[in-house]
Amino acid sequence: MATLEQLQEQIELLKQELENQKIEKHELQRLKDVQEIQNVMCEYEYLHYPILFPEKLNLFALDMPDVSMDVGDSGIFVGREGIETVFLKILGSARFAKGAFFMHCVTTPIIEVAKDGKTAKAVFMSPGLETYYEDHAHVPPECYIPEKAKMEAYWCWGKYSADFIKINGEWKIWHLKWFRDLRCDYYKSWVDDTAAVADKASYQNRKDNVDMPFHKPMKFHQPYKQTERKVPVPRYPMPYDTWDDKDADWAFRDFEDVVGKKEYDIEDRMW
Repeated sequence: MATLEQLQEQIELLKQELENQKIEKHELQRLKDVQEIQNVMCEYEYLHYPILFPEKLNLFALDMPDVSMDVGDSGIFVGREGIETVFLKILGSARFAKGAFFMHCVTTPIIEVAKDGKTAKAVFMSPGLETYYEDHAHVPPECYIPEKAKMEAYWCWGKYSADFIKINGEWKIWHLKWFRDLRCDYYKSWVDDTAAVADKASYQNRKDNVDMPFHKPMKFHQPYKQTERKVPVPRYPMPYDTWDDKDADWAFRDFEDVVGKKEYDIEDRMW
């Protein structure tokens, strides 16, 4: 018969085994979460055919009042109405344009799932190509008139930062920001083609979304210019315990002072 001391040792061993199993289960869940988040982001890009843009809505946490899509110099579209405006009216207008074609990839994922398993932060690089109107503009006033607006080929590369939230056991995009690094003519280099940095390349010029309550000013936009040092954002996410609204600008870590500006002088912190 086991002594009291031996029974106590066995109990402690069982407790440790249960704790180890709990840790392993938690870590396995985090690995599963990372894979599911990658799938959500890849699905977002697989749906990047103009005719399928409306299906992207299903990937967003539309019931969250602060769900958002930040589109470079075009500002931030907040809430269900903001997300619907992007994919049904702005990008969505490409659904009706023959010859419009977009392909963006997502690579180099860095994903941090919160310790509480409720949210996650991530960054992705995104090389891509676009086939759209020759003036770079995203406003197609003559796109439905034959011979009036021909299609042109462009390279379009950038990065995403994203916050994800788990709702009813399913990961959804909560906040998504597109950092466009370049958009250049297929036949020109990004050094020589400056059309992408022109004001007319912005969705901001559309009269149907300016001054709408769901449309907020941009936080950051810096496409390539040979006269500027590139601000290294988005930064990769760091491990964290739980979501805190104070950390909403985590992608600008160490460069928070560039948020909301249009000119970026970072020379003093390069050395």
